[in-house]
Amino acid sequence: IRERSEHHVLKQKRSVLVICDSVNDVEVLYQTLRVNKRLKIHKYTREYEEFDVLQSQEELGPGHVIIATNLAGRGTDIKINSGLKSKGGLHVILSYLPNNVRIEQQAFGRTARCGDNGSGQLIIKSEDVKPGASPIIHLKNQRDIKELERVSKMKVYYEKQTSAEEECFSQFKKQYNVLMNKIKSGVTDKEVQDTLLRSCIDKWAFW
Repeated sequence: IRERSEHHVLKQKRSVLVICDSVNDVEVLYQTLRVNKRLKIHKYTREYEEFDVLQSQEELGPGHVIIATNLAGRGTDIKINSGLKSKGGLHVILSYLPNNVRIEQQAFGRTARCGDNGSGQLIIKSEDVKPGASPIIHLKNQRDIKELERVSKMKVYYEKQTSAEEECFSQFKKQYNVLMNKIKSGVTDKEVQDTLLRSCIDKWAFW
């Protein structure tokens, strides 16, 4: 990651966004890259933390390395200036294999927005790849299969859960209507009626 960041920033005169899996990864990479004083390095670790590198300037120019977790800076629209566009735009390095393709696409989607130039690269830490592991395309396929299985299990669970909740609510509604008719026929004070009915609804809500 250090080699590719230095290549894109110092040789190609571009800027780089490195997206990490954890706060610890951000800190380790930051300490590694900051040794090179020619790099303008920025790190972001807090959820939904905006990139303050963009607060002092409306558009990002060449020469910057932004290191962040996937959540940090999410929603921040990184606009690049004409100087960076002419050099190839923002280069995104994803330093881990996300759990699903949606997160992966969101990460790489931070570059080449609105027709701008840009590029992306996936660099996985060696300790994340088991000896004799399949090529990256196979790792992605295995990832996608696991995600599909997870979503399918969730769908089955929530279908059963929703069906049970709807049946319970249907039974409650019937009993509530019976109770409401009894209260209205036996209690003349409307305030007392409302209090008793609200109490019934509260018990249902807590249940």
